[in-house]
Amino acid sequence: MVEARWAAQPMHSKIYFLEDFGLLDVMPGPKPRPVPSKGELEAVYPRLTLEKAAEHFGIGQTLFFKWLKARDIPRIRTHRKPRSDKHKEHLSEAHKARPGEKKEPNRTCPTCGRAFYLKPSELREANYCSYECRNLGLKSSLVKKYCDFCGREFERRKNENSGNFIRRRFCSKKCQTASAPPPTYFGKDNPKWKGDDARRNNRLGPSRKWREQVLARDHAACQRCGATDVTLVAHHILPFETYPEKRWEVDNGLTLCQLCHFKEHGWELSEEGVHEFTDEREVLLRRWTGSCLNCGKFLVKRASDLRRTDGSTRDYAFCSNNCSLELAWKLRNGKSPRSSYSDLFETHAKSQKMKRKS
Repeated sequence: MVEARWAAQPMHSKIYFLEDFGLLDVMPGPKPRPVPSKGELEAVYPRLTLEKAAEHFGIGQTLFFKWLKARDIPRIRTHRKPRSDKHKEHLSEAHKARPGEKKEPNRTCPTCGRAFYLKPSELREANYCSYECRNLGLKSSLVKKYCDFCGREFERRKNENSGNFIRRRFCSKKCQTASAPPPTYFGKDNPKWKGDDARRNNRLGPSRKWREQVLARDHAACQRCGATDVTLVAHHILPFETYPEKRWEVDNGLTLCQLCHFKEHGWELSEEGVHEFTDEREVLLRRWTGSCLNCGKFLVKRASDLRRTDGSTRDYAFCSNNCSLELAWKLRNGKSPRSSYSDLFETHAKSQKMKRKS
């Protein structure tokens, strides 16, 4: 235990202990030099440099530094000895690049035009030689630019941040699309192409104008039953596919309501209920025909439109949401209608059927 404590003590403590008991001279081997007192060290240091103070005591700088630490004397880190010109030349040579390793410039500053070198990892991000040139370049580039497609000069949009304006290459969306047009699938390039005589190919033609002319000529009235307050269609007297030269002639059109239009094509539909029929393309269709439960307007709807969420089918329909709300308001005697008024509509529809039968 005593030996361990003795080994843990610093050397100068051991020397002081041996000096106090007169054992220093008795010990064999070279005698360690005693540490001078604090006053002796302060008389030399920091008046002299660390190198000169060590020479004064005839020891090295490392041992002298340990003496300073043992006597709690702070070391002065400033250089009191000025550097010579030869020392400065050696320092400048050390900071220079090694011969044969000088980098060739690989980038030109767009602001000042100076050529400089950039590391490969910085080539994608850095463009300027200094922050000053970068700030000047960004201020000038954020004013106006030129479109890469049409060459037209364009300015920064209102509230557009600088990053988006720097990355933007085109003045408009039209120029951006024209520079790299998407693949087109119109006409014969489309896999669903049906030929020049297909009705679908002529939907964007003069069909709307032709329909308006036909309805205006017939005063917006069905030419079979004379109905005016129902949905009207423009019927082709000569078939659309068979006579392409007469498709858009006004004399080849006839204004009909939906029910008369169905009868014109041979689709026998009664006034009420769901019916199945096959159109001219041999496609099986299911349609519900009837009248609006509120205003009595004739309706033709898909059979799936009358199906409820539980799988049952309604026997009534409305021409619009306003008609359903108006009827619900009437049935509730002026009270605000709620979401659960399907039972009222069902009862009202049954009562209307009973009146028709009687």
